[in-house]
Amino acid sequence: MKTVLFIRHAKSSWDQAGLADIDRPLNERGKMTAPIMADIIASKGLTPDLIITSPAKRARQTAKRFRKKYNIKKEDMQVEPSIYGGDEHHVLEILRKLPDSLSTVFLFGHNPTMNYLAAMFSTERLHVPTFGILITRHEIEHWSEFKPDQKALIEFVYPKQFIPEEGED
Repeated sequence: MKTVLFIRHAKSSWDQAGLADIDRPLNERGKMTAPIMADIIASKGLTPDLIITSPAKRARQTAKRFRKKYNIKKEDMQVEPSIYGGDEHHVLEILRKLPDSLSTVFLFGHNPTMNYLAAMFSTERLHVPTFGILITRHEIEHWSEFKPDQKALIEFVYPKQFIPEEGED
């Protein structure tokens, strides 16, 4: 069995005009929400064997909060360039190439890819807001067998469920 958490990055800043999209950092709300969401996922008994993230600053900063929660070294986090600007098929290919010794993977990325992944792994029509987390479980032994399965979503969590002042986006 394999478990994947598809995690959209926390809220990012638009304060710096002219800053390249890939370089946008988390805003204060994103920085505040990240450790809370990491605690929520940890309370569910989910621990990553590997963290994979987009190279975008906001995704790396979000993943860093989880890395710290689980005491994972920076060099043990995989930065995957094809997540930024790629699509859901790139994400599937990344997962299919993982070593079978890994059971649980946390993957940090962006919309619209996360919305497309939600459609692949759930029968519900879901919008994945900033810091939305799709928790999926797959009845496979080998990552090479990883494929869309609309019955794989076991839980969908997002900040507004736990932090009432979180807005929509």
